[in-house]
This record gives sequence, structure tokens and C-alpha cells, in this order.
Amino acid sequence: MGLVYTSATQSGFITGSYIIFVPILQIIFEHKYPSSRTWAATFIVLTGLFFISQNDSSFDHLFTKINFSLGDLLTLISAFCFAVYMIQIDYFSKKVSETSFVSFQILFTGLLATIVCPLEFYYFPRSEAIQLDIYFWVGVIYTSIFATILTTKIQTRFQKIISPARAGILFSLEPVFSYLLAYFVLGETLTRIGTLGSAFVLFGVLLSEMGKWNKRKD
Repeated sequence: MGLVYTSATQSGFITGSYIIFVPILQIIFEHKYPSSRTWAATFIVLTGLFFISQNDSSFDHLFTKINFSLGDLLTLISAFCFAVYMIQIDYFSKKVSETSFVSFQILFTGLLATIVCPLEFYYFPRSEAIQLDIYFWVGVIYTSIFATILTTKIQTRFQKIISPARAGILFSLEPVFSYLLAYFVLGETLTRIGTLGSAFVLFGVLLSEMGKWNKRKD
């Protein structure tokens, strides 16, 4: 839903901010208090998100015309939800069998999406009808098999045997891949403001993952 109202480039970088939410949520769920390095990284990433959301603006009008779209907000909410998911998967993957855990996740997601789908069309009506053409089915197959089943299984299996820091660094590459694909496939580009924001996000994410707050104790 967020992608309907924002670009793939902005969506990719905003999605990457979920790593910053993890240390904050760990205070609630695991009573681990982030270091000053983590809080500094949080501020840096939030600054970068602001610049990215103003990708279509200029430096002269940066603070006079703030542009944070509905798509940006929905994507940011999704990033927060995924941060909660990362903490939960790190906990339950050690207590539940991999096959059962992955199967339940996919089943629940499918049922929930089926329930929410009519609400989406009601609150976010579209003028054009859905075309059940080859592009539609390619999207369905890729999203369901590669971006859902396969990735969920891989993450569930391997996140429990590597540290959250190493996993976070790998996940922080998502915005980079998002921009590269959006550039080559969709022809989207980042302005100077968007590029600056991207640099802030990547630096903040890497800074947070290099801290000592999330080292796994074996």
C-alpha cells in the first residue's frame, strides 16, 4: 500500500530504518538499554529519512515545503512492525521447529492479507482495474515464492546462529539494492538531497550495528 504513494527508492531506504527501531524495542522486550552510539545512530537515520522524504525538493525549499507522503508514513509503520518481527523471530526460532514456525508465519500472513484486501480496496480505491496479465502473475509468483516462502525460511534458519549485529549489517544493504534496481528497472533517480539522506541512513545503520549493545552472548 505504501508503494502506491511513494517511489521504490524512498520506500527502500525508509524500510531500512527498521534496524534503528530494534534497540529501542529491546528495552521493552528484553530490558537491554542501548548505548549512546545507538542513540546517535537513531538521530542520524531519522535525519536521513527526512532528507529522503524530500527527494523532490531543493535545498532552498527544504524546510519551507515539507513533503512526507502517505506512502512514506505507511512504509515507516511497516518498518516498525518488521523491527518487532526481528526480535520475535530471534526469540521463537530457538524454541519452535523451523518447519512449523515458517509454515505458521506464511499461513497467518495469507489469512490476514485475505481479510485486509477488501478493506484496502475500500479505503484506497483505484481508478484502474487489476489486469490479470503476465506481469501480474510474475509478480505474484516472485513475491510468494522468492520474497516470502524462501526468504522467511532462510531468515528463520540462519538468524538464530549468527549475531544480530552481523544480520543487521547484511539487512542494511537492502536500501542499496533497492536504489540500484529502481535506477535500472524503473529509471528512478535520487537528487542531491535524496543522496545525502541515503548516506545518512546507511552511515547511521552501520554505526548502530557496530555498537556493543547487540552482541550475542553464547
